[in-house]
Formats: sequence, structure tokens, C-alpha cells
Amino acid sequence: MDRMSTSLTEAKVAARTGPAEVAAWCALVALLDGFDTQAIAYVAPVLAEAWRVPAASFGLVFAAGLLGLTVGTLFVGPYADKVGRRPVIIASTLVFGGFALATAYANSVPQLLALRFLTGIGLGGAMPNLIALTSEVSSPATRARMVTIMFSGYPLGAVVGGVVSAALIGKYGWQVVFYLGGGLPLLIGLGLLLRLPESPSFGASTAAPAHAPVEAARSVVELFGVEFRRTTLLVWLAYFCTLLVIFTMTAWLPTLLKQKGMSVSVAIVTTALLNLGGVFGGALLSVATRRFHALSLIALSYAAAVGGIVVVASGDSAQLLMIATFLTGAGLVGSQLLMNGVVTELYPTRIRVTAVGWALGVGRVGTVAGPLIGGFFLSRGWGYLAMVAWMAVPAAVAAIAVLSLRRLKARTTGAH
Repeated sequence: MDRMSTSLTEAKVAARTGPAEVAAWCALVALLDGFDTQAIAYVAPVLAEAWRVPAASFGLVFAAGLLGLTVGTLFVGPYADKVGRRPVIIASTLVFGGFALATAYANSVPQLLALRFLTGIGLGGAMPNLIALTSEVSSPATRARMVTIMFSGYPLGAVVGGVVSAALIGKYGWQVVFYLGGGLPLLIGLGLLLRLPESPSFGASTAAPAHAPVEAARSVVELFGVEFRRTTLLVWLAYFCTLLVIFTMTAWLPTLLKQKGMSVSVAIVTTALLNLGGVFGGALLSVATRRFHALSLIALSYAAAVGGIVVVASGDSAQLLMIATFLTGAGLVGSQLLMNGVVTELYPTRIRVTAVGWALGVGRVGTVAGPLIGGFFLSRGWGYLAMVAWMAVPAAVAAIAVLSLRRLKARTTGAH
């Protein structure tokens, strides 16, 4: 199909799809994204027993999936700045659905590692474009809140994955998680073809992508121009630290809690509460932005999450751990949801997906490093307290980075 006929098709789709429906479709993809990203952590304790392999060996499996996320976020996602949000979202959804479904047929750790990497590429390609498309169909006054609400689908998907895993793994086996996590995105992909429009901002600001790879590289360079350099570095530091902590906790907490003596179902539900807390925290923070500066709220929430991590590390009862995990997620995951919306306002349309994509990509470096660090610590005999407590340090660094970004934006605004 040539460029003109593609544009006409996209125009017809856009004419019958309003901003609320666009955000809903993006939220649905984000939900499936969260489900598939978290799925491997929920089945890891079961697979370790079934395949008779050490739990620490799943550190490489976690890292492989997250490395795929990094590749997709850095190199697939930003390509949409030149070819459009719609085709990249649809293609990415079909890719992660197909490889997630194939994961149900894995029978060894090497196969699992390869399939999680390929699934991750699709997951990573979708993420920044969901954020950018929702931002660009929203009004300036509601943009940050719409992105926060839309991307709440991601932690909600991880919660749904926890509920499904706890309820169905014992009855139908671990494969059922991937049957659902792969089959549903393939079905949703058909809906996206029919209903998801292209971004109006993209159509108005971008010429035909005759030299898309070259232009994409120039967009990355622009992130480090005089205007955006300090903003980019602080955003990247916050994303790296935040996603390192979130994914280390979600990857290893089910296994650590099981080793602490909890049942698999209780360990899964407790871990799911981290993301459920994130949905609650994101909604609360998005409302609070009507009265308070978003970056100030994010810094304060990160600081509160540090306290939550300490309680999770030192708590003994299941009830206390569940409450503390929920509140940690409200501060940590909720802040990250709002941060996604804030970042879209820091950069112009021409480099928005590149900016969000590379911020998420650098964050994904943290998601790869965190589970590997956790696996190393576990193999060295670290106990539950130390395995959780060390994550308070990068959470504190994220709070400092966002507070510095708030001060930088205040000085920049004052200078103008």
C-alpha cells in the first residue's frame, strides 16, 4: 500500500475515533504489556521446581526479557517519530503477542531466554508510542493526567497477571499464563487495525520518511543539544533508578517471599499489590497535579517509597508486607506513571517519542541490571532483608534527580 492510500485509511480511522477511545485502546495495550512483562516472574517459582533448576538461574531469563524491552524501546519505538505512532503500536502488539504465545511451548531455560528476549522487543516498541499517542490526542490542560491514567493500564496488567496466575496455575499449569498473554494481544491487534488513528501532531509536523533512520539519529542527538541536555540527563537518571527498583522487586519478590515461607499464591498476590498500589498512586497523583506541581509530587512520592521499601525489608507478618508493598507501589510505580506524562511536556512533537523512548530505554538498562544484581546477591547467600533493603538507595537517588529537575525547570521558566 502506498503512502497516499495509507494516509487516507488513517484519516478515515481518525474521523471515527475520539481522544477518549484512543486513550482506552492505548490503555488496553498497556494492560497487556504489563501482563506479559510480569508473567515470567509469576511462573518462575513453579518452573524452578518443575524443571529442577536453581531459582537464581532465572536472573538471566528476567534480564533477557528486559534486554529485549530495552532494544525495542531504544530502536523500534523512536522510529515512530518518522513513520507514525499507529503502525509501530500495531506491529509491536502483534510481535509481543506472537512470541508470548510461543513461550507456552518452551521446555528449557535457553528456549525461555530466547523467547522472552523476542517478546521484550515487541513490548518495548509499543511503550513510548502509547504514551506519545495519548499525549498528542489530549488537550494541553489534560495531557499529563490522560497519560497517567492511560499508562495505569500497565501496572493494572501486572495485577491481573498476578490474580490469573494465582488462580489458574495450580489447576491448568504455568502455560495458561502465556496462552492468555499471547492470544489476547493478537485479538486486540485486529481492533487496533480498525479503530486506532494516527497522531494528528505527527501528521502535521512530519514529512514523508524518506530518510527515517538518519532523521531518527538526529532526534537522539537533539536530546543533548544545549536546550535539552540537563533535562535529558536528569530524566534518564530518574528513569534508570526507578525502573531498576520496580523490576527488581517484581522479578524477585515472588521467589524471595516463597523462600521466606509463604505459599506461591500468597507470594504472587503480595507482589501484585506493588502494581495495584501503583494504579492507586498514579490516580491520586494525577488528581493532585491540579493543585501542586507534578515534579514536586513525584519527588515527594519517591521519598515516601524509600520508607515503604524499608518496611517491606524488615516486616515479618504477611499482612504488614502486603500493606507495605501496596504503599511502596503507590509511591514508586505511581510516580513513574505521572513521570511518563510529565516527560511528554518537556520535549516538542518532533522528538517526543525519541525522548520518551530513550528515557524508557535507559530505564530498561536498570531493569536488566536490577534482576541480574538480585540474582548475583541471591547466589552469594544474601538473605531476604538485604535483598530488599538495598533497593532503597536507588529510590532515594530518583527522588533527588526529580527534585533537581524541578529546580532546573523553575530556573528555566524564570529566565524566560
